[in-house]
Amino acid sequence: MTGVISVFGAKGSPGVSFVAAGLARRLAEGAVDVLALDADAEDGALALGLGLHETDGGAALARSAGLGVITPEVLRRAAAPAGRRLWLLECQASSELPGGALLAAAAAAGFGAVVADLGHLPGRLQRELASASAWLSWVVLPDRLGLDRADRLLASPPLAAASSGLVFNRIGRQTLKGAEPVLSERHQLPILARIPEGARAARKPLAELARAVAPAAAPAVAAWP
Repeated sequence: MTGVISVFGAKGSPGVSFVAAGLARRLAEGAVDVLALDADAEDGALALGLGLHETDGGAALARSAGLGVITPEVLRRAAAPAGRRLWLLECQASSELPGGALLAAAAAAGFGAVVADLGHLPGRLQRELASASAWLSWVVLPDRLGLDRADRLLASPPLAAASSGLVFNRIGRQTLKGAEPVLSERHQLPILARIPEGARAARKPLAELARAVAPAAAPAVAAWP
C-alpha cells in the first residue's frame, strides 16, 4: 500500500489537476487500484482531466459523510470509474466531511494508491489530507511569475506532509533558466519531475514522478513508453 500522494500549487499557477490526473493514470497502469481524489475547494477540474464529463460532484460521498460513515467500502461505492484500475472521488459537495485524516485513512485502506488534487486553496480539508500524505508535490510553473509565487508560498508553506518535493510543469520557452535548482536548494526540496508542455511529452516525466513518490505501486520501467 502506497498511501496518499497530494498535489498542490500556488494560487494563479495552473497545472495541479493536470499533474494529479496524469500521475493517477500512470499509477493505474501498474498492478494496484488507484483512487483520484478531487479536493480542490475552488474548481473541480480533475474529472475533466480524467475524461469524465458527468459526475455527481461528490454528492454520494456527502450523503455518507452526513451519516458519519467513511469506510473503504463507502468510498468504493461513491467513486466513479475512470479507467482500468482507476476511480474518481469528488469532495466538492462534502464540505462537512468529518476529517481529512479519516478520509485519507479510508482511501489508503481501500486502494493501492491515492492521488489527491488539493488545488490552490489550503482549507481545513486540504491541510488534513496533506498531513496524512506520504508525499506532497508542489506544482510550479517555471516562468518568472510562477517561480516568484512558489518562492513566496514555500517561504511559509501552508501545508505539510511526511515528504515534499517540487514538480516543474509546462517546461518550455518561457522557462526561467537556472531558477529551478535555486528554488530547490533555497527551500531544501528535491525536484521530483520536470514536465514539458503537451500531453504526449509529459508521459515519461509523469512516469518518473510515479516512480519517485510511489515506487511500490508504479508500473515496471519497461512498461513506460
